[in-house]
Amino acid sequence: MAIARKNWTPSKYSAVCSRHFRESDIIRTENIVLADGPVQNNIPLKYPKLKENAVPYIFPNLPSYLSKT
Repeated sequence: MAIARKNWTPSKYSAVCSRHFRESDIIRTENIVLADGPVQNNIPLKYPKLKENAVPYIFPNLPSYLSKT
């Protein structure tokens, strides 16, 4: 399916599918510092986030020469 994306700019409501990113580019947990000081480690995020420089490059429905695994 071809979708026109020329001049498309993401908004704060835009979303992407995690299947297009390496697992190492996805942040699924965070360390939380509580008000009284202790740190809680690896708290699961309700909505995973991408690392700052993450780039989508896995496209499973394209020919293999256009995508890396």
